[in-house]
Amino acid sequence: MALPKHPSLRCLRPFSTTLHVPKPATQSPAPGYTKGPPPYPYGPALHYKQSDSGLYGGAKIHFGNKVSDKNAVKTRRAWRPNMHNKRLWSDGLARFVQVKVQARVLRTIDKCGGLDEYLLGEKAGRIKELGVEGWRLRWLVMRTGKVRRRVKEQRAALGLVGRGVATALEGEGRRADTLEDEVERASGEVVGRIQGAKAGPSEAEEEEEEKEEAVHVETSIDPPSPEPTALEDHINRTTEAIEAETVAEAARQAQKTKPSLVADALPSQPDDENQAGTLTEPPVRHYTKGEKRARRAEQAVKGLARDSDREAESSAMLAEVARIEEVVEAEIEEAEEAGGGGRERLEVATERLRSAGEELERVKAGAGAAEEKKKEKEGGVLAKIKGLFGRR
Repeated sequence: MALPKHPSLRCLRPFSTTLHVPKPATQSPAPGYTKGPPPYPYGPALHYKQSDSGLYGGAKIHFGNKVSDKNAVKTRRAWRPNMHNKRLWSDGLARFVQVKVQARVLRTIDKCGGLDEYLLGEKAGRIKELGVEGWRLRWLVMRTGKVRRRVKEQRAALGLVGRGVATALEGEGRRADTLEDEVERASGEVVGRIQGAKAGPSEAEEEEEEKEEAVHVETSIDPPSPEPTALEDHINRTTEAIEAETVAEAARQAQKTKPSLVADALPSQPDDENQAGTLTEPPVRHYTKGEKRARRAEQAVKGLARDSDREAESSAMLAEVARIEEVVEAEIEEAEEAGGGGRERLEVATERLRSAGEELERVKAGAGAAEEKKKEKEGGVLAKIKGLFGRR
């Protein structure tokens, strides 16, 4: 009986008591710069795979039966999309594109205004119609400089240019490693900005910001306007009085020309003894001829007195305007000799006063013309009628 052999003492692998040192964690590698389009969001066709090779517009094959009229025999048949091989012009690519197009899609391309406009549609329905081949053509068109400039102009029109931190890379004529270095450099700058924002500004930066804020506050706060002088106060009060007189004179002329409008605009007052809200007519009093004549004479005298007082007041206002203009001219000359300010405010106030005086004169002239026209009318046909029938 053979004795068992001792196991071999040869070490199959080195033995060590040190711990395994893991590899340092690194960031995920940068995505490779492929020459193909990004994946189609809706994926390839599952049933009618021929539609991935052209612009089918979502059309698929349909199966059915053909039933004869004579003996009702069913014959299996299929309805395929109406496809055409066309050379379509692309403005972005500046060349003809050979592609299979369905008849309905060709009609849609004509309605959109070209192949590029059809491919650049943004709605979900259009993206579904494109399919894999349409998605590839869309990617080719969007890479052209013409479409890029168009998108850039649209972003500028919408105000989306310059928002956030954006890094533009022009990859034409560069290698992939060069672009990766630029991406890493740009990402490092962005990370540095973020870390600096989190850490907070330094003391020097804080001092500079405080100085800038102080300068901004000094330049942004308007200097306090000086208080108006006694002459400016007098000019403003006179201007307000003339404007109020102009408005009142215009209202009086309107009441003389069309008194019914003013009378109809005033609501009748309710009687205190009756219920609230009920309207009562004033009591009617019958006057004799003598009382009517005396009342008319009294009203005429009061009207003449009122008109004379208003005319005198208006004349006084216009005279005051002329006097104020002389005083303002003298004040402006003194200010120019002394080299002081306040000339602009005086000129503005005087111009407003002069405009108010001219407006009052215009209203007065209109009132005088209306009175003369009324007198001429009364001296004509109305005088003859009053002479014939007498005044009652």
